[in-house]
Amino acid sequence: MALDKLFSVEEAAKKLGGISTWTVQAWFSQGRLRRTKVGRRTMVAESELERFIAESNKASGEGKGLVGQEHAVGEQTGSSSEVRQSFAELKHEWDEMLAKARKADEARAIT
Repeated sequence: MALDKLFSVEEAAKKLGGISTWTVQAWFSQGRLRRTKVGRRTMVAESELERFIAESNKASGEGKGLVGQEHAVGEQTGSSSEVRQSFAELKHEWDEMLAKARKADEARAIT
């Protein structure tokens, strides 16, 4: 069994047309892109990038697999509204996690 080549989040962002690493992280959170954990490092398998691009092409009507990937994954490189949206989504998730952690801490302190 051959192992897939793994890319860091930064490398994956470059492979996806130079998008922001924040966008990649948001896609992880949304379940659109699957991550592979290696110890504490977050990586993306080459096959996952290919799957994501192929699905993006189908969704956009391209249907060309890896050919034409720049049309599928985005002219999303640097759109300030998309960056703000991704940041807002990540901040919302972070706030929810903090609230859950605080509740858990409070529950432990009571008992």
